[in-house]
Amino acid sequence: MRKNNISKKMTAILTAVLLLGSLTACGDKQPVPHTGDGGSEAGTVVIDDMQGAGQSGEAAGAGQGSEASDAGQTDAQQGDTQSGTITELTGKVTLFSYETEETLTYEGGAPFPYAYAVTPGLELDEASAAQYPKLAAALKSMNEDNQTLSKYALANMTGVMNEDLSYGMEPFYSCYEEAHASVTRADAQVLSFLVTTDSFYNGAHPNLYYNSRIYDSQTGEILGIGDIFKNRDALIDVIVEHLDPIAVDPEEGFAFDESDIKSMRATITDEVEQEYLHFTMGEEGVTCHFDPYELMYYALGPIESAFSYAEYPELFNEKYVPDHSPELPAGERFPEEAETEKTLFTVDELLSSLPEEEQWNDTEGDGDDAGYHVVECPDWDVTYLADGIFDTLTEPPFTIREVSHTYDEYYMPEPWAKEHGIELPAGFVYGSSYSDDMYTYWVSNNAANGYMSIELYDASGSITYGTFDLSAYLNPPVVAPEDVAYTEMAIDYAAARDGVLYVEIGHRTYAASQPCTAFILAIRIEDGALLWKSDYQVAGAQNFLIGEDTIICGYGFTREPDYLYVLSRHSGAKLQTIKLHSAPEYFIPEDDSLIVLTYDTIYEYNISMD
Repeated sequence: MRKNNISKKMTAILTAVLLLGSLTACGDKQPVPHTGDGGSEAGTVVIDDMQGAGQSGEAAGAGQGSEASDAGQTDAQQGDTQSGTITELTGKVTLFSYETEETLTYEGGAPFPYAYAVTPGLELDEASAAQYPKLAAALKSMNEDNQTLSKYALANMTGVMNEDLSYGMEPFYSCYEEAHASVTRADAQVLSFLVTTDSFYNGAHPNLYYNSRIYDSQTGEILGIGDIFKNRDALIDVIVEHLDPIAVDPEEGFAFDESDIKSMRATITDEVEQEYLHFTMGEEGVTCHFDPYELMYYALGPIESAFSYAEYPELFNEKYVPDHSPELPAGERFPEEAETEKTLFTVDELLSSLPEEEQWNDTEGDGDDAGYHVVECPDWDVTYLADGIFDTLTEPPFTIREVSHTYDEYYMPEPWAKEHGIELPAGFVYGSSYSDDMYTYWVSNNAANGYMSIELYDASGSITYGTFDLSAYLNPPVVAPEDVAYTEMAIDYAAARDGVLYVEIGHRTYAASQPCTAFILAIRIEDGALLWKSDYQVAGAQNFLIGEDTIICGYGFTREPDYLYVLSRHSGAKLQTIKLHSAPEYFIPEDDSLIVLTYDTIYEYNISMD
């Protein structure tokens, strides 16, 4: 669960920072290992010579395009700026990429990518910047953010892989974020981009995400739905009417049924109302882009809805409808991205960042050591409450009131917290252990060898309170047998209070594959007795909060309900359910307030005692 949440978040973030993206060609260009001395901290910046930008991707390897590309590489190494025209936008632009890669080399084998991140950028040349100063400033600001966030992307990926290494598992795959971006329209009115990001974070499968951004070329402001369209209800109708599963062969005769249309309309309505519809503007019309899973099941692939200005003239704000026809044919209007160089690191450098005791964690208690407890697993089909426990609590002893929420699909918890001077709760995000004010928790998630446990120490790590073997929770019933490899259970978070250890357990894929996930166990520290087991799909965030009588936790996932839950600390029973816009990631207490960081929304709640 944790890794797939990271996958979704980092993919959305990198997609977002690519909004202005340099334009990755759709061909199979191979990156060139870094041999130069210059470059940004996030990787060597390569400037593309765009004199051959008028060619299509297929033709770029020959004639003028090939010569221009070669010239661009040479000039880039010398630090010169090459540029190319954008149709109807007077002036020129430079395309470049921040690109980094960390590699692993096994004994006797060749190196292969270990973690790989790319964040492109775009800037105007001096003459164009003078003509469009506000647009140039907006692009410059975005490029600076791109470079910073690419570092966070690489840090997250290497954190995931280093955790696997700490368990003694060799990663026979790579974590990556790879983006392909394209300009869909560029003139004196707007600058519009589509970004397609392909990513893999050791989750159930790779993910494909779309994002887009449209700038007012004169003001440099980002244009939203209300700026482009006059009527949101009419827009929803038009989008639904033109939905097209672009990966499906038309000859197959596929058609959405009535229930599909109803479900997709509900999602589209929400996206339009919440201002997170991904759409681009072209010379002839608008295209809305929907990720796999966003509207329908993954196998159907991405879905588009394209409609023209001429077909629905009353729908658009005339200010942004093209008042001209392009002279260049399609495919020759916009440039493609150049090949980029990479900075490479060795496995020794990667492992040196880990404490020695965390590099290979083979802790597997044999049951004979003092304080070693095997925790029982009751019936998977129901919650559990030990005999003799009575809980009279039926509602929270406090009131939670929403103060504000901010939708921002591009933010990341780490930089957001740093900016606001807030420390994120510690957990198992980047390693196998962490400490709070009272305890140190050391986890062993070794499903491959049939073992899962957590060790509890005092905060200094000098006093052992016990090892709790939770291997019985590794094999819940599986609804989808083909997904067995993706439903390995793991300990995602733990906290102790008043002689009880609370442990969050779940897998990293969809509840439809295996619904017995994202639950909390309450374990008596003294003897390892199970006191209660909560309902499933209530706790999948990076942490939960323990109060005097309650636990605040939450769960959500792609195409699954997203909620904050208040549980009774004495029985695990649900006391309150609060709908969230997306999956919760962190719960942060601040005086009498509660900050909830979700996948794309930041909530602030006031908590007052009744």
